[in-house]
Amino acid sequence: MSPAPPASEEPTRRSSVYLTPEDLRDVRSAYIVDFDHRPGSPGSFGLWAAGAIGELAALTVEERQTVRERLGLAGAGANRSQQLLVPDDVADAVGDAMRQDRLAGVVDRSRSVFYSYALRWQAREAARRAGMDQLPEPPARLPRLDLR
Repeated sequence: MSPAPPASEEPTRRSSVYLTPEDLRDVRSAYIVDFDHRPGSPGSFGLWAAGAIGELAALTVEERQTVRERLGLAGAGANRSQQLLVPDDVADAVGDAMRQDRLAGVVDRSRSVFYSYALRWQAREAARRAGMDQLPEPPARLPRLDLR
C-alpha cells in the first residue's frame, strides 16, 4: 500500500541526490510509469520522490538492508544531481531510519546516499509493478501529470 503523498504546502528541506545518468533516466521514467500504473501515485516528480524516500524510511532495518544489497552502491558515474524538496516529516523519518540503521551497524554516508537507494529501489519497483523488463525513455522535460 502506498502512503499518502505529502502535501506540497508542508514545510520542506532542500536536498540533492546524486545518481548515474542511467539511474536518473530510470527514476524519471518510473515517476511517469507509476502515475499511469499505480493508483494514487502523485502527479509531480517531487512528490513522487518524497513518497519513494518515505517508503524506504518506513521499512525495517532488515528490509532496508535487503534493498541496499539488491541494488549495490551507486555507480562510479553517480554525478548527476537531482534537486529535491523533501517534506520535513519525510526528512525526519529518514533521520530516524538512518539512526536505527547506524545502531544496527549499517551506515549510509549521507542523506543523499539514502535518497539514492530509495529512488533506485522505486524505479525497479515501478517497472515490476507495471510488468516491464525495462523502463521507457522519459521525456527531456518531466510533465506535471496531475495537470493534464
